[in-house]
Amino acid sequence: MKNQFAKIVAVLMVLAMAVSVFGLCASAAETTTEAQVAILGDVNFDGKVTIQDATLIQKAIAKLATLDEAQVEVADAYEDGDVNVKDATAIQKWIAKFEDANQNIGKPMATADEATPGEATPEESTPGEATPEESTPGEATPDEDATKDEATADEPAKFYTVAGAEGLCGVNWDPAQNVMTDDGDGTWSITFTGIAAGTYEFKVVENGAWGNPDFNLEGNAANGGANAKVEVLVDNATVIIGFDGEKAIVEFVTAPATQDEATKDEETPVEPATKDEETPVEPATKDEATADEVAFYLVGWINSADIYDTSYAFVDGVVTVTLTAESYVAVQDENGTIYWTNGWLGKDVTSAVLATDYATTDKLFVPAGTATFTWDAATGTISYTVA
Repeated sequence: MKNQFAKIVAVLMVLAMAVSVFGLCASAAETTTEAQVAILGDVNFDGKVTIQDATLIQKAIAKLATLDEAQVEVADAYEDGDVNVKDATAIQKWIAKFEDANQNIGKPMATADEATPGEATPEESTPGEATPEESTPGEATPDEDATKDEATADEPAKFYTVAGAEGLCGVNWDPAQNVMTDDGDGTWSITFTGIAAGTYEFKVVENGAWGNPDFNLEGNAANGGANAKVEVLVDNATVIIGFDGEKAIVEFVTAPATQDEATKDEETPVEPATKDEETPVEPATKDEATADEVAFYLVGWINSADIYDTSYAFVDGVVTVTLTAESYVAVQDENGTIYWTNGWLGKDVTSAVLATDYATTDKLFVPAGTATFTWDAATGTISYTVA
């Protein structure tokens, strides 16, 4: 009887130890799986990196979405310790297979201790879901809705970039940067943040290279068509540029002050004036538009840079500028209104009548040298001489 009891106790102890060991193994397996769920760039945690992840980052930057701590960790696709527009661009470049794309994108963020031989690799992580190799632009995935006709290895899907002034795009007219997000409905968009007040020119470029179609706000602007233009009224603004497949679109411009709080009318000095205090008619004479009453500035593409500020002010209708390179100029008043030429006038014109209501936004060509400009605000005439 004692021997039988001892055998029963021994069996129970063996079973208890087996259950304990099984529980420890299961716990370790769960910990390993959780450590490998975090994939660099997989912001929406669907097991793969797609354009939806770049879009989610852009929405978070524009305060249209909120990322939790885990999402912030995987959203740092640029790997600079911060979440900003560089991360969205890094994902877009990885999807578009740019040579300089961050190849860590799409890989689990597990450490060497967490991912040892025999454990899941990037191709094995999250069974049943697409891996980075399965979610490239050359293959069809449910999220990207690609077909063989739209995107094959021999004929990759089209993508679009925004090239323009450095103050808007971060680099000066580089068509290979600033890849737009495919919104999945036949439109593309990109968000720029921290933009200073000013007027900026840009174009949407197909497949990241000049020579392909490029677009302004009216449509295809290849072969010398005018640049698109966006006017930013306040500093530290957010600008969203869109593209509908046919033309560029300025979708959104804002800043710490909203458009209702900071408009042209609010920024002009005549806003608080009443008819009794100050009207354009009372002091108006033939000389009403002088440098003393209204400030004017020479602006445009000056010395290989976009200048739309108060750098070159007319004093008594005259300003002298040393031009180290060919430049293209217009005139801007203190309210931000720009006076353009009536189309492209050529390189041999030294005088022109400028206005704000021309159909184009062309500027006056000026060769390199020490140029003296004369501006007659009453007639809208600008002329120059170069020494």
